[in-house]
Amino acid sequence: MASPDLAPAPSSATVLAARSMVVIGVLSGVATWGTSFVPYPSGFDAAAVRAVGLGTVAASLLVLLVPWRRLPLRATLVLVPVALTLISLHNTVSSGDAYRYGTFFLVLFMWIGIWHRRGTSLMVSPFAAAAYVVPLLITHQPTYASWTVLYALPVFVVGGEVLAWRSQALASALERVRTAAVTDSLTGLPDRTVFEQAVADAAGTDAQVLFLDVDDFKAVNDRHGHAAGDAVLVKVADALRRSVREGDLVARVAGDEFGAVLRGPVTPEAGEAVTRRLAEALAASGPDGAPVRVSVGLASTDVGSAHEVVAAADAAMYREKCERRRATA
Repeated sequence: MASPDLAPAPSSATVLAARSMVVIGVLSGVATWGTSFVPYPSGFDAAAVRAVGLGTVAASLLVLLVPWRRLPLRATLVLVPVALTLISLHNTVSSGDAYRYGTFFLVLFMWIGIWHRRGTSLMVSPFAAAAYVVPLLITHQPTYASWTVLYALPVFVVGGEVLAWRSQALASALERVRTAAVTDSLTGLPDRTVFEQAVADAAGTDAQVLFLDVDDFKAVNDRHGHAAGDAVLVKVADALRRSVREGDLVARVAGDEFGAVLRGPVTPEAGEAVTRRLAEALAASGPDGAPVRVSVGLASTDVGSAHEVVAAADAAMYREKCERRRATA
């Protein structure tokens, strides 16, 4: 049985990461351009600095043209070498004082820490070291200037790694909260919200929706107590899990009602096979080894909207329940 996808879509995170880099790039480019209009040290090429600043803004805006929604989050790491190249160019034409402009490196590592997993900052560090040192060598800075990388780079990496650790901890906590919010605490199954979303997602895929409830469940509670009733619900949930195929979704919809999305393409015969397996699994699951009987309805996802599909499966279930009652009357 497939688990519901409760985490934020990777595509959304990818888009947010890319857009945040655009904001950083535009602001950095504007700041770089602005430094050419204030007092600057010897060796500072104002025209070249303006060009780098405007180029950074242009490159950042071009990032918006990439179809990030179709790409995984790790794809945004392609922006890191671009950013390092622009930082290195800036430091080369602005007198080669890399540590003076270490803010750009620090902001880049903060972005890496916020959006990417632990260890990414460390992986990027050799490239950052090159971007830091090369301008110093090109502009013939004193040897001691290159050695500043030994205390600047660790600050960048540690900052990025701390943010990555914190970001992953928050993401894990958020996923636990999201999961708990849409999971039935008794059976461990997804709830109605997840079920209805799965039905909507299955539209047009020749899937089958199964809806069931436990026959005479109130009598079980009345005769054996609510603890026994809860035990029956857990057994029904487990039996339904075992009866569906890998990739199908099972949910507790409400009370003694359960649902399953048999993801397509599914033939009516395959849906009936699930129903038979479920009946066999529940043959001796009730109190004192009695069988647990359930009424099951099946509907195809091509009958209409998600609401109409669930209503059709629900109606089929009640038809079966009524037919069984007439047969035993």
